[in-house]
Amino acid sequence: MKQPKKAIRLTALKRAHSIRAERLARAIEREQAIETALAGVFEHHDRAEAALAAARQRADQILADGNTQAEQHREAARDSIRALHALGETRAAIADLTRLPVHIVRNALADNVQAPPTQLNTPHCA
Repeated sequence: MKQPKKAIRLTALKRAHSIRAERLARAIEREQAIETALAGVFEHHDRAEAALAAARQRADQILADGNTQAEQHREAARDSIRALHALGETRAAIADLTRLPVHIVRNALADNVQAPPTQLNTPHCA
């Protein structure tokens, strides 16, 4: 039995529409997957940056605390140098005993002068 041309055309259009709908559904799924992946990239990149910023902040605080403690110990070392001087030791003798350069001993003994932060960490290499 022969189908009329309109019926054949209608069947062909239905098949084409069905295929188009399937393709559109796959395209929508793909775009949703792309969107999800992009959101993951952006989210985790931002989380990584936030984690590094927090770590930098903690590291800066640790360094600041360390510098504060180190300066307290340097001041105590300068007090000890002044105590050696008060006990009659000369600058040269103190430098020899402590293995610090004479200029560091001199700075520690000077009134109202603080040695730069690293001076008391430098051993005398003579």
